Amino acid sequence: MADNPADEIVRYYKLGKEAARLSTGWCQLEQEGTRELILRHIQPAPARVLDVGGGAGACACWLATRGYEVHLIDSVARHVEQARAASAKQPQYPLASAEVGDARMLPQTDGSADAVLLLGPIYHLTQRSDRQTALGEAYRVLRSGGLLSVAGIGRFASLLDSLAHGFFDLPEFAPILDRDLAEGQHRNPTNNLTYFTDAFSIVRKSLPTN
Repeated sequence: MADNPADEIVRYYKLGKEAARLSTGWCQLEQEGTRELILRHIQPAPARVLDVGGGAGACACWLATRGYEVHLIDSVARHVEQARAASAKQPQYPLASAEVGDARMLPQTDGSADAVLLLGPIYHLTQRSDRQTALGEAYRVLRSGGLLSVAGIGRFASLLDSLAHGFFDLPEFAPILDRDLAEGQHRNPTNNLTYFTDAFSIVRKSLPTN
């Protein structure tokens, strides 16, 4: 597989499962933890928020209900459709916009956002240069003193997930885990989407790293 995961990532997310992921099982802890951290650091509403890689709009729509002007950008058209549908279900607190876009080339002007969320792009950009570009774009559109919130995947995520869900000892998963632990590069050449899609995992807190 070529080390350009864009097609694989889109194929994975076109299934549309992201819309319900954060409201089920252990993922609810991820959602509540993310919300708590954002509220701890973001300036009070009204403020302009850019949710880059915002998926189906779970975080963006929630912030909109709290009075924020939220603009969602995602590279997966299915996600944008889902975000718009979720926004339509809260007509009193709609998203300001939801568009297909690229974290590495944001259409917003310099210093136009009070907060930028990168809760997905950094771990799906497997090349260091792409992560640097995305972070540079986020800083460019962020006003001085604004909030940049970035999510990453830990190096042991695949190991822990495989142990929790019972596929740690499956032969087809072994090379996936070996590369993940050795290089931080997660690749899934199988058709089993339980093993997730292409991603980059970090060891240190600093970003970007390799």
